[in-house]
Amino acid sequence: MTSLTTLDVSDNKIRSFEDLRGHAAITTLIASGNAVADVSGIEPLDGCASLVTIDLSKNKLSGAECADFFLEKFADRAKLLKLQGNPVVSEVPSYRKKMVSGLRALRRVLVVTPVPIRPRPRCERRSSRTDSRPPPSRVSPPRVPRIQSRRARRDAFQSPPSTPFNAT
Repeated sequence: MTSLTTLDVSDNKIRSFEDLRGHAAITTLIASGNAVADVSGIEPLDGCASLVTIDLSKNKLSGAECADFFLEKFADRAKLLKLQGNPVVSEVPSYRKKMVSGLRALRRVLVVTPVPIRPRPRCERRSSRTDSRPPPSRVSPPRVPRIQSRRARRDAFQSPPSTPFNAT
């Protein structure tokens, strides 16, 4: 399999990429929704010399060692790195800034965070809690009484009109 360039192994409960060691032609790895948990599972990716697009979202990667691995091994070649849904995103302080500044070839870091990469002036800052406004409440229009025609209005004590069917 020397000509394999794109590999999609999503949702396969993979714990390690040991079998990918030495596959130099792979440029894109899509491995979201697996069970990769630590650096030992992703270390074999260092042997994939052409790997530039990495999607490891929704795995179990945790610890600063994982972030440091990508910064050390993929600093000059990773163009896309997607780690959304991994504990490492919330465990590493200033994760997004660290990855954007450390990965020089990076074009995009796909992380869902409400925090901007650059600090904003105080007048532009908003708390992430106040940014999400509650949905507007649904207000029904005021109830307007139906207007009955004059002919249909009857007094409560008035007997119904006499017809051949209800005649006594």
